[in-house]
Amino acid sequence: MKSPLPRRSSPPIARGVPRAVRSLEPMAFANYPYRCGLWMVVGALALLWSMAKAHSQDLIDREPEIKAAYLYNFGRYVEWPAAPPVNAEKEFVIGVVGDSPVAAPLGTIARSKKINELPIVVHRFKSEKDFRKCQMLYIPAAQDAKLVAALMKQVGNSATLVVGDDEDFALKLGHIGFYSDQNSVKFEINSKSAEKAGLKISSKLLRLGRIVNQKPGK
Repeated sequence: MKSPLPRRSSPPIARGVPRAVRSLEPMAFANYPYRCGLWMVVGALALLWSMAKAHSQDLIDREPEIKAAYLYNFGRYVEWPAAPPVNAEKEFVIGVVGDSPVAAPLGTIARSKKINELPIVVHRFKSEKDFRKCQMLYIPAAQDAKLVAALMKQVGNSATLVVGDDEDFALKLGHIGFYSDQNSVKFEINSKSAEKAGLKISSKLLRLGRIVNQKPGK
């Protein structure tokens, strides 16, 4: 007596599929691997987009702290002349123009750090009358042009390191300019204008920044 043929089991891909649609299995699942792969790609792209968005938002949230840390380190890696713009025996003054969010984290740094063994003092310049001589002046983006011009006139040819956010700032107005690149805060340096102001920028800082010593078209 012949042994009964073993029952043919359903293919793994069809297990759990209702009987009513079993007859449609070849057609229904013919493109299953393609569809599965497609959804995996879509899911991966969505994940990457959400990660990039989160990273970008994280940069926006942390940008004031990052710039404040940069300003502090600029002070450490720049050498001022023997006759600085303020009494260097007492304090290191950083002026911040307007209501910049950078002022708060910079103030936090100032309470616990020093530059060249000097206590750091942060002053906000909201008008020309607020100006006082300083070793460093930070000009955030989109400030009133008349105010900036008035403050720069006050700075004159003094040995004040001028840092800003506007596009091509280092070329057009100051010595160091911030810019964004691939969700990172970076900076460019106009070493020639810094030299004219009597400032000596450390080679370590020069290696980290992008050097821009010539205005476009010149």
